[in-house]
Amino acid sequence: LPSKEEFETLLAGLGETREERYRKLIEGGESGFDAILAGSHMGRYGKNGDSGHFWSSSRWWFSSLVRFTENPWRLCLRREDYVAIGHFADSSFGFHVRCIKDE
Repeated sequence: LPSKEEFETLLAGLGETREERYRKLIEGGESGFDAILAGSHMGRYGKNGDSGHFWSSSRWWFSSLVRFTENPWRLCLRREDYVAIGHFADSSFGFHVRCIKDE
């Protein structure tokens, strides 16, 4: 799995705006990432065609009054032009993976 830093490097090379990055990441885009917006599973399946979320190997720590948890970072794409590296996702959610090969 790519690390958060590898996702950041990927996004940095794809343009200045979210729209530019989105267009290059989706299926048929010039980055070769070919993200398919296949939705997710968060208690039930949903958002097919509207969003795509890809796990990273990097983790972040969240502390609340109730508990202390460790969860993975993720790359988020939402239909039209939204691209971000997000962190608020429970590791039990059903997101996609993208494997990479070190050179």
